[in-house]
Amino acid sequence: MILVTGGLGFIGSHTVVELQNEGFEVVIVDNLSNSSIDVLDKITKITGKQPLFEEIDLRDKQAVHQLFKKYTTISGVIHFAASKAVGESVENPLLYYENNLNSLIYLLQEGRNIGLANKLRSYHLQNQGLDTLAANWHLGFSADERSFELATILLKHLGISSIQLLSNNPLKSQALQAGGIKIDRMVPMLGRRNAFNQDYLKTKKQKMGHHLS
Repeated sequence: MILVTGGLGFIGSHTVVELQNEGFEVVIVDNLSNSSIDVLDKITKITGKQPLFEEIDLRDKQAVHQLFKKYTTISGVIHFAASKAVGESVENPLLYYENNLNSLIYLLQEGRNIGLANKLRSYHLQNQGLDTLAANWHLGFSADERSFELATILLKHLGISSIQLLSNNPLKSQALQAGGIKIDRMVPMLGRRNAFNQDYLKTKKQKMGHHLS
């Protein structure tokens, strides 16, 4: 399930249409301050499927918490719910700060809890001697549960057919290329090794093929 905030606005609604046409389940969050509920019917008419909808003000931290508690299968967030008029931002900067930054912070705080319990279980297994890959397998997961299909869809929608990919992960490159995106160049993201990450990085390189020195 993909959460689209500001999903009844111009850009948001077009994104929802593309997602639903590609088979994604979508939940829209919008406070209708700069949009109309009528757009929901138009999306349904175009795609043949009505997306889930919640009228929520993302400045309400508790409401955001309840949203993620209700929709436990959210696996991705596309965040369009932000104010953008320059004149209004100058006239009332604190309102813009509250709307654009606080709402983003609340989404990040709740979104990071997705799968957190299993992540903690994985860390516990690693403390017992399993590497990060073996811990995932032990919990019944594959090496990498992420899907890059959504990234491919959005890049194509923006008219982007080739990219430079900042990543060490060959699976990302393979997934994007399988979706029709040309990888002009992979740019490794190299960090410093230390006593805390050296075993993790060793597993990434030797067992998962990451491009690490």
